[in-house]
Amino acid sequence: MNGEIHCSHPENLGGRDPGSCSPEQRRICHPPETQGANSEGDSMADTTLKEKVEAALDKVRPALVADGGNVELVDVTNGIVKVKLVGRCAGCPMSQMTLKNGIERVLKQEIPEVKQVISA
Repeated sequence: MNGEIHCSHPENLGGRDPGSCSPEQRRICHPPETQGANSEGDSMADTTLKEKVEAALDKVRPALVADGGNVELVDVTNGIVKVKLVGRCAGCPMSQMTLKNGIERVLKQEIPEVKQVISA
C-alpha cells in the first residue's frame, strides 16, 4: 500500500489493496441513509462527536480488515456509540471481545465523551 487509504468494500476496490475508507471517501461510497436530514435529537455536539468517532474507528479498521472484517458506525447519541461489525467479524465468536476490549477501549481512550460502545 502506498499510504493512501482505500475503501475495503469489494464493489469499491478497483484492484487496489484493501484498507478502510477515509472520512471523505466514506461520504462518497457509503453515504448516510439520512443525509441532509436533521432530526431534533441530532445536535452539533453529536455531529462533532461522530466525526471524532469516525477518526478513531479509522485507527482500528486496519486490524479488522486484516482478518476479513470491518466496523461501520451506525449512530452516536449522548456518548453511546452504536456500531455494526461486518464481514468475518459479524459471525465471529470473538466479536463481543473485539467490540469491548478493542473498539470500545480505543474509542474511550481517544474520546473522553464516549461512554459505551454497543452493537447495532
